[in-house]
Amino acid sequence: MQERQSRCCIRNSGWIKGHRIYDRYWQFTFIFKANSFYRFWDRLRFICSVDEISDNADIDETESGIQGICKKNTCTKQSEKQIMRKIIFVTGNAHKIKEAGDILSLRGITVEQNNCGYPELQEDDLEKIAAYGAEWAANRLGSEVIVDDSGLFIRALGGFPGPYSAYVFDTLGNERILKLMKGETDRKAVFRCVIGYCRPGEKARLFTGEVDGEISLVGMGEAGFGYDPIFVVDGRTFGEMRDDEKNKLSHRSRALLKLAKWLNERRLCSPEKISH
Repeated sequence: MQERQSRCCIRNSGWIKGHRIYDRYWQFTFIFKANSFYRFWDRLRFICSVDEISDNADIDETESGIQGICKKNTCTKQSEKQIMRKIIFVTGNAHKIKEAGDILSLRGITVEQNNCGYPELQEDDLEKIAAYGAEWAANRLGSEVIVDDSGLFIRALGGFPGPYSAYVFDTLGNERILKLMKGETDRKAVFRCVIGYCRPGEKARLFTGEVDGEISLVGMGEAGFGYDPIFVVDGRTFGEMRDDEKNKLSHRSRALLKLAKWLNERRLCSPEKISH
């Protein structure tokens, strides 16, 4: 009986020792793997957080996969740059180019100026003028294009200068417009913009934007261009606003944002994917 008990004790003690060794083995393995994982993770975060990684960067790493992940990160940054879509803006107005570039560049679109010009219809409808100009320019250049036709519509003057705003500004200027408005109590006006977008051989798609305002008593501000110094919105003229302030509420900004939304909703990476 005593011999059996001693054998059981020996067996139990052996089992306990074996169990303890087994537990320590797994504890050691877990700690080792955890430490290795955290060392790997810290190294990975350090490498991938470096913004200066380039295609020619030499990264000497022993952990497999790190270099591949970082190269993938670099390629992703390059592909994001390549996603920027370029559209030709047919206009001779450098101010419009700057405004369009500032607005659209934040939405993945760059604009390139082309001053080839296009025949302007003698119409009172901005939409017809923009559509014709966009289709004509797209077929002439063999590329997708946008055109801009804008106008200032003054209620007291029966909507004048309207679609003839560019010509009237060049011939009369703001001072004479203010003289025409002398004594008028109704100084309400609307700035309208129609952006025409077109690809060769297709019908133009139009995007409109407008903003309500008033004609000031005198010109104020030196920023902007055209009628900006005499068009008042929220107590200030466009001529008194910074570019970023004007671009948040201008008629052109609203039309361009509609264009950008339409393009980006279709996730356009190439003109061939466009569908009307």
